[in-house]
Amino acid sequence: VAMRAVGLSLGRIIAPFAALAIVIALIIGATQEFLAPQAQRNLELMRSTIDGENDPNEVLSPAIDIYNRSNSRVWNIDAFHREEARMRGVDVQWTDALGRSARIIAESATWDGRQWVFEEGREFLIQGPDARTPERKTFERRVVAELTETPDYFDGWLRLARLEDPREIKEIALSFRQIAQLEATMDADASEERARLRARRQGNLTTPLSPIVIALLGAPLAAYSHRRDLFVGVANTLLLGIFYLYCQRLLLPLGASGRLPAMIAAWIPNVGFGLLGAFLVVRARYR
Repeated sequence: VAMRAVGLSLGRIIAPFAALAIVIALIIGATQEFLAPQAQRNLELMRSTIDGENDPNEVLSPAIDIYNRSNSRVWNIDAFHREEARMRGVDVQWTDALGRSARIIAESATWDGRQWVFEEGREFLIQGPDARTPERKTFERRVVAELTETPDYFDGWLRLARLEDPREIKEIALSFRQIAQLEATMDADASEERARLRARRQGNLTTPLSPIVIALLGAPLAAYSHRRDLFVGVANTLLLGIFYLYCQRLLLPLGASGRLPAMIAAWIPNVGFGLLGAFLVVRARYR
């Protein structure tokens, strides 16, 4: 009210709020990419500790095969230890560099920073399409450099596999890097998982825009010159902000379930309320 009374333009009044909103948006984006996945892992660890599990860092794997389509590999694991980057009950099948069908069944596998080190297992090799009996070898320790899937890859896969309800898509923390890894290696028939990944990617893109949209809605409503209008503007901003965030949470699961294209589901609230905010800014300039 005071700034309008001394003749400052609406643009001058809104500028600090817009700058702050952009800073917050950048912080949210960085948090989603670098901190949120680890924070969610820490939360799951706390819950497991409270529940009294023997090893809360170890995530039991659902009974699914993990397909790496781009490298023609199939993994099946019993459990994944996040802190130690170790898998238990490992069964992996692939075609090696010499064109042989290979399979390793091992008690465990540990990531040494560059590759997986298998322990206490058996290796099967089929030399060619005409071979019927595979060569079998047992080993105590076996390094396979060509198996390049990182611990982050398995962590993302297991996080996605445990998401049984698409309505929980907002609660799953996946970085853009994890999403890209999963999409690049996902089987072509995994339509449900692809829909969830697309929704999560679009959610990662649109969530940081929330403070900008809310600032765009709120600044012109709160910048009117009369006291009565000021309080009404603040109340309207709160109502619009709540409705905007509710629409975000309502539509994104529709994209995760495949009922709406993920891009449309994620961007409708931001585009719709962003246009409303732009209209309010234009109207406030001439009020």
